[in-house]
Amino acid sequence: MGSTSNFEMRTIILRIAYDGSHYAGWQQQQNALGIQSVICAALQRMTREEQRLVAASRTDAGVHALGQIAVFRTATAIAPSAFVAGLRGYLPPEIVVTDAVEGPGDFHPRRDATAKTYRYLLHCGAPFHPLLRERVWMLHHSLHTDAMTQAAAVLCGEHDFRAFAASNDHNRSKVCVLSRFHIACVPAAQYFPSLQPITGTVIGCEITGNRFLKQMIRNMVGTLMEVGEGRRAPDTMTGILASQDRRRAGRCAPGCGLYLTAIDYPCPLFERSVATVRPDVSGEVPGPLWSVERPVEKRGSSE
Repeated sequence: MGSTSNFEMRTIILRIAYDGSHYAGWQQQQNALGIQSVICAALQRMTREEQRLVAASRTDAGVHALGQIAVFRTATAIAPSAFVAGLRGYLPPEIVVTDAVEGPGDFHPRRDATAKTYRYLLHCGAPFHPLLRERVWMLHHSLHTDAMTQAAAVLCGEHDFRAFAASNDHNRSKVCVLSRFHIACVPAAQYFPSLQPITGTVIGCEITGNRFLKQMIRNMVGTLMEVGEGRRAPDTMTGILASQDRRRAGRCAPGCGLYLTAIDYPCPLFERSVATVRPDVSGEVPGPLWSVERPVEKRGSSE
């Protein structure tokens, strides 16, 4: 591989989509396979350099991504577009680099992010479609989305979210700012048109915030599910936040329904939006269906 003169190091920013069903999350681990390890190995084969890959979000086991951002440094002269094409030959089909661009040397995908957006999908109604088994949280019964919407509105804004954090979350500050929490219910056949015949409905929860604690989104969705079932009143969400007690919140929703969809930065990293990449695994819920929005000033992201 060609290298730059005097081994000048270049910073390459990648946008990555992956199906996390059979991985132990993003992070490299000793006893399990992480997506970071697979991409690092592919980069090392392509560049013939030892590689360290830093990502904007450390997604958990089974969680998917459409817009993960990661960065590495290289002394090669390989063009960013060549990484997009070349890595296809080294990566498994469930991991795809969708974009690459050269960035400033001090760019950090996590510290420089201003907001992150996640989407969580629940499929309500039987029979279940077998191809959705690792794509959504499957529920036999319907949920009251109006009640879920009322409860989700309480979560918008700046709060201490330790009641929704995993017990092993190591962030010093538990304060996060949620600028959007959208909930929509659409026919499953509309959300997954390529999986006909399919019955039931899909509930999509789309959340944007400046940062998120470990398992925070899954714990919020698990609690909202209990609101939708009628086991909790929407106004109990205020007391859960105030308690700062994880035991007061609901169950942790499974990772299979969670998607990292986008990372925001002060300036756009790529010419085209991640919204132009529309794999069938996520579908696309029309904007007018979203029902909760509270604009909140964005803060710097630390997670």
